[in-house]
Amino acid sequence: MVKSHTVSAEKEEQKPSTSANQSADEPKDNTPKNKQWNISGITASQITPVQKIITEARSRNLLDTPVQNLPHPLPWDQVDTPETPLGAFIRPNPSPHLRKEMLKFLNTFPEYKPRRDSTPLSELKRRLWDNICPPKNGNIPAQPNFDGSDEERSAEEVFTPPNKKSTIPESVFNNQLKHLQEMLTASGGARSESKRSIQLIPPDTNLKDSQPNTVGWDDEMNTEQYKQKKIFMFSGVNPEKRVEMVANLERLGASVIDSIHFDTSSTHLLCLTLARNEKTLASMSAGNWILHESYVDKCVAQKKFVDEETFEFGNPKFSENIHTEYEKENNRLAAAHYWRKEVARRGYGAFHDMRFIVVAQKREPLIHVLEAGDGMVVDESPPFNKAIHATHCLLDLKYIDNVEDFIPLAQQGIYCVNTLFVSDYLTRPDANIRDFIIPYFLDYYNS
Repeated sequence: MVKSHTVSAEKEEQKPSTSANQSADEPKDNTPKNKQWNISGITASQITPVQKIITEARSRNLLDTPVQNLPHPLPWDQVDTPETPLGAFIRPNPSPHLRKEMLKFLNTFPEYKPRRDSTPLSELKRRLWDNICPPKNGNIPAQPNFDGSDEERSAEEVFTPPNKKSTIPESVFNNQLKHLQEMLTASGGARSESKRSIQLIPPDTNLKDSQPNTVGWDDEMNTEQYKQKKIFMFSGVNPEKRVEMVANLERLGASVIDSIHFDTSSTHLLCLTLARNEKTLASMSAGNWILHESYVDKCVAQKKFVDEETFEFGNPKFSENIHTEYEKENNRLAAAHYWRKEVARRGYGAFHDMRFIVVAQKREPLIHVLEAGDGMVVDESPPFNKAIHATHCLLDLKYIDNVEDFIPLAQQGIYCVNTLFVSDYLTRPDANIRDFIIPYFLDYYNS
C-alpha cells in the first residue's frame, strides 16, 4: 500500500516536468519579439544575438531608415570648368585644367567698386574764391569766369571787372595769399624747405633772359672748365723733392693734399714704389690714378698735364724708359690699373655692399682703405649675443685674446678673415672667399 502510494506520488511529480519539456520543445514563433517584428521562421530566445535580429531587420528594411546621399565636401579652390576658352593666349585649345587655373587666377582680382562722384573742379574754385574774398556788407565780389576758356578771359577779367577799380586792398589780398601759401606748405609734412617749390607770391628778382635773340646756347661751353680737377697725394716721395713737385703742380693748376692719411677727395697718387700701405691700397679701392713720380717732370717739360696712362703702374702703355723694381709684384701692378678701370666702369668702389667688423691694433688705416672703396664699418665688439648685420670680420690674431668669442659670427655666416684679406682681395679680386677664412672657423661654413 505504501509502495503504490509512493509510485503514484512520483508520477505526480513527473507531470510538471513533462509539461515543461513540452513547452521547451515547442517552436517559439509566438515569442514577444517575433510578434513585435513579425518575423517568421526565426526563433528568438534569451540567448539569440541581438545583432542578428537587427541585421535581418535592416536587410528587410523593417526599420524604415531613410537613405541619405550626402554630397562629398569640395576643396576650397574648386571651380567648374568654364565654357569660355580662358588661356587661349597660351595655347590655341586650352585644356580644362588650364581653363580652371585661369579662372582661379581671375577670381583673385578684387571686385570693381565704382568711385563716388567727386566735386567738380569749378565748384572747388568757387569755394576757394569765396574763402579768399568773403562777401562784406552784402556786396559779393565779382568772381572770375571759371568755366570759360583762357581765350575768353584775360588776366584783368579774373581779378578786376573791366573799367572798374579793384575793391580789394592789396594788403588784404597778399595776406590771404600768404595764408594759403602756409596751408599748402604745411600739407607737405616734414619735408625740407628746399623741396617746397610752390610760390604764390614770387620774389622781386630780376631774371636775365637766358637766350635773347639767339637760337641755341648763349656761349660755347669751355670743355677745360668741366674737366675733373686733379688733386694729388704723395707716398714714399723724398721730402726735398716733394716740395718742388708741390710747387710745380700748383703752378699747373692742380691741388695737392699733404697728409699722412688717405683723403677721399684725391684723384691721383704719386709714388716711386708701389708699396702696400694705406694710401696705395685706398687709392686702388677708390679707383684713383696711381702714377710714377716722373709724371710731374713730364708735365713741367710740356707745360701742361700729359696723358697719365704712360705713367700708370700696371698699365700696358707704361713707359719702358721708367725703371721700376716691381718685376716680382706683377699682381699688385696689375691691380692698380684694374681697379682704376673697374671702378670707373661700374661707378662704385672695390668694397661696395660689404660691411666689416674690424678687430685689429692698427684699425684706423684699415677703416680708411675700406671706406675709400665704399665699404661700411660696423662698430661691434664681443660678446656677440645678437644678430649682427655684417658680411666680413677682419681679425688680427695677435691682437685678440680668445678666438672663440667670434664663433657666433661664423655661425651667422659672417666671414671671419685675417686683416691681410684687404690687400689680398685688391690684388686678387677673383679669388674665392674661402681662401681667406681663418682655418679655425672653416668647419662652421662647411655645414
